[in-house]
Amino acid sequence: MFIVSIYMAPKGSPLYATGSPKYNLVQTKTTGMKKPSPKADKRRESWNRGLEKALVELLLEHNNPYHRSQNGWSSETWNMMVKIVNSRYKHVHFTKFQIQDKEKDLKRDYRMLRDARKECGVGWIEERCMIQAEPHLWDNLENSFGKRIKKFRKNGYFLSMIC
Repeated sequence: MFIVSIYMAPKGSPLYATGSPKYNLVQTKTTGMKKPSPKADKRRESWNRGLEKALVELLLEHNNPYHRSQNGWSSETWNMMVKIVNSRYKHVHFTKFQIQDKEKDLKRDYRMLRDARKECGVGWIEERCMIQAEPHLWDNLENSFGKRIKKFRKNGYFLSMIC
């Protein structure tokens, strides 16, 4: 015969181990305040055309076998590029993730425009680095590539002069 005892925690004592997710959840419900996120104090820097152009030039400058591994730039090269950008432009402070994210966005835009130029009836204005198409073709491009292509309807892709 087994005797089972049930331990009832006294009122106000924690039912869960301190630091466990359930304890933190109970604490936020009882106190009504959440702990601040560790990322909350980091500000998000904004990119402008000059910074984007500088980043592309820096990426092209380091596009050699010494700085690249099989799948992209090495971690040391990314860290070096972060230091270079932050030292050249004192008014901004980018993290490695922000620079990698911007590089990914620029590649996505380039590939999208490259593929859009191959569509039937779509032209390219070399002087303005801009897609030329009739309104119904822009609707087709938006259906094919999503809303991201809308920003290139009135503005050219200024980085195509560099690459």
